[in-house]
Amino acid sequence: MAADHIDTRKGMDLYEIGYRHAISTYNKAVAAAEDVPEALAPVLLNRAMAEFKLGNFGRALGDLEKSLSLMPGNAKAHYRAVLCAVALEKFDVALRHCDEGENVVTANNSAQGRRDVALFKQQRWVMMKAMEKSNSYQSEKERTLQVERARKEKIALMVDERGITMGLPLFSQQRRYSCTEPRERDGVWHWPVLLVYPEEIARPGGGDQSDFLEDVAETTKIEEILEWIFGEEVEAPSWDVNRVYRSTNSLQMRYRTEWTLKIEDADSDEEESFCGSTLPEDEIGHWMDVSSSSSLKDVLRKRNYIVPLFPVFYVIPREIELG
Repeated sequence: MAADHIDTRKGMDLYEIGYRHAISTYNKAVAAAEDVPEALAPVLLNRAMAEFKLGNFGRALGDLEKSLSLMPGNAKAHYRAVLCAVALEKFDVALRHCDEGENVVTANNSAQGRRDVALFKQQRWVMMKAMEKSNSYQSEKERTLQVERARKEKIALMVDERGITMGLPLFSQQRRYSCTEPRERDGVWHWPVLLVYPEEIARPGGGDQSDFLEDVAETTKIEEILEWIFGEEVEAPSWDVNRVYRSTNSLQMRYRTEWTLKIEDADSDEEESFCGSTLPEDEIGHWMDVSSSSSLKDVLRKRNYIVPLFPVFYVIPREIELG
């Protein structure tokens, strides 16, 4: 088939109107020119530019590489390949095309040739800046990852040294808090803590109530935590319509043994979605009282306390027994 039988002009017109329409037309032209290398090369070159404009840099680069295999020494194809490779951060490919393209235009000792050489030199400078930026970004990313790894390793060491048993959350809402991990300051670990007030006690028919404490030092006594929330100088919570949370002396912190899965017993899917509150009643252990004179650190080190992502405690009037 002769090259002039291939409808590339229509593709160029549509290129100005819409790149996607242009690509569709170029696709047909590519199919028609499959056996005509001298016609296929420029069609691939034009389709590559349309793909580039749409941000399809990988496809564009593929077309340009194929076009150059059919028509070696096409400076325009090399230049566009540099643009695509830089966008993909394939700097080795960009450098190769920059070298080859510059060699092509250098041989053309004309005004246009000198302008083309300047263009390639400019693009080489742009590429080097992009490489520096990418390397800087990668270095910063690696530093961030190193800090994150060190932080997690430090937490894991602390948990191991204290004999703390970590588990999956009790409630789905726990995963939505901005702070879910302990943080160390001046040798003291600080934990987020969730206090839960059961619906049947706090506000029948109104759902469980809760308080989220973002920063509780491990040295804090349980009685201090209760004082923060229900002390004499603190306004009574609006949900305590029956005034059962009237005094810290009448309140008891409790937890249940085996109330969630231990991290070591959970698979990857469970780590993403499991909540201890979904466990059947007969699979959960006994209620345990927490001594008000104990520190948070003391409680977390108990062998039968599983930390559900971060510490959770139920707060219940002493005279009330839960099933």
